[in-house]
Amino acid sequence: MTFHCNQMIARYVNIVIPGVNQRLLLCEVKVFAYFTGANMALGGVAAQSSLFYPWTLPSTVIDGNTDSSYFDGSCSSTQGQENQWWRVDLLAPYDILSVEVTRRTDCCISDLNGAEVRIGNSLENNGNNNPRCGVITVTSAVTMNFNCSQMTGRYVNIFLPRVGYVQLCEVKVYATTNVTGVNVAPRGIATQSAKPASAETAPSKAIDENPQETCASVPLQDNPWWQLDLRSIYRISNVSITSDCCSENLTGAELRIGLRNNTKNQRCAIIYIADGQQQYNYNCGIMEGRFIHVVLPGLQKTLTICEVQVYGTVLENVALRGVAFQSSSILTGHEASKVIDGYPFSTCSQTEDKTSQWVMVDLLFPCNVTVIQLAYSQDCCFSSDVRVDNTSCMVIPSSSQSLVTLDCGGLVGRYVTVMHPDIPPPLCEVEVYSTWENPQNRYPQQPPPSGYCLFDSCSRDYILIRNEPKSWFEAQTYCRERFTDLATISNANDMNRVVDKMNNDFNDFWIGLYKGNLTWRWSR
Repeated sequence: MTFHCNQMIARYVNIVIPGVNQRLLLCEVKVFAYFTGANMALGGVAAQSSLFYPWTLPSTVIDGNTDSSYFDGSCSSTQGQENQWWRVDLLAPYDILSVEVTRRTDCCISDLNGAEVRIGNSLENNGNNNPRCGVITVTSAVTMNFNCSQMTGRYVNIFLPRVGYVQLCEVKVYATTNVTGVNVAPRGIATQSAKPASAETAPSKAIDENPQETCASVPLQDNPWWQLDLRSIYRISNVSITSDCCSENLTGAELRIGLRNNTKNQRCAIIYIADGQQQYNYNCGIMEGRFIHVVLPGLQKTLTICEVQVYGTVLENVALRGVAFQSSSILTGHEASKVIDGYPFSTCSQTEDKTSQWVMVDLLFPCNVTVIQLAYSQDCCFSSDVRVDNTSCMVIPSSSQSLVTLDCGGLVGRYVTVMHPDIPPPLCEVEVYSTWENPQNRYPQQPPPSGYCLFDSCSRDYILIRNEPKSWFEAQTYCRERFTDLATISNANDMNRVVDKMNNDFNDFWIGLYKGNLTWRWSR
């Protein structure tokens, strides 16, 4: 039976039999649809020209909440100046189908009149010189849609070319997920559930970008799987899987993506290779993950994959820009800095063999921590508490693998601490992934206690910027854009190195306290 639904837009399709004690028997349901695109703004990074209030961040406009009342906390506003703008960076160029803008309804209804929707790949004039998709004309409609005829771009701007306020409550950017970018699969490491029959069917053959001649194959076994470790966490938008020779050995397989090093990650699709078809394109919107699994459920199955392509953008490991400390050190070459050197499993830190040891990473500024990943030198029995500032993200289960991934759900903090109640094994890497940084300095940035940096290995390299007077916040922005951050002086050794850097050119310098909104805070 075929039902024409006149292009109804929906995610869920239900078959319901009304009544009591009814039985529903189904043999096949097929849903044919025109793809309306995924909202790529949810995985993007937002910015704007100014803030009316410091707590209404530009990121609230892409939080998925369409509440149009400003004081409910899901809208943002610029100041009332000339040529104000809001922008979302999609992190990669996409073929954009449409842009949906939700305006404020509790006040200032006409403020968006004349604002332009601009799309492109250039940041010239903050992205406001990119091609124009449409011009906003405010009507009684709260949400306005703009058909952008598949314009391609990474940046979407709402630009007001006059004096006024840009007040937005939600912006959605619908795009096809055929990202114009690089296939990141060859960067990863492929494995599978059983040893291949020969080198010609090794798991790496599925990421060698040669689908016409080579395929990975898992020999006959129950529930075979193939895995790709991307070695970093990505926002994954598109996965393409090719079966050039043996579609019967791929049809029915599950595509799973996530942060776990096992087949329990979220299932995004069940692969179906039709007759005459060789390629399957996956789309589940934006997903964050490190591991791609193709699992073929069933008894005595052979899994064959000729090519896997993965498109997405890597999340930045903000720990690499930080400074690490630990409670104690016993071996040269195993200092705390080894946990943020970008080499998991090859270099490790080691504390003393006693209880209540800890390792801390100072991110140098508050971040919205979504994921923390820890790499240990061995599988072990952990019960460590991982904290973001003073809030526990998670206590690691008592039985864990050497690679531990923790979902912190967006805890905001500057310090990530791994606290070991028992004698800890060597900790090889601490990776911290953040969806956004906090550029407004809403959270006090206090230095670590003086006892944290006990060794010369903790010392920092200092760069003196001459003849460029700046305010504290201007200096902080300058250093973060061009280097790492403003100087932090934690001990006498750091102080002496800064004095030496002055080279007798300056008699003194200021590094004390600054006055915040409510109290005094330490400067850096």
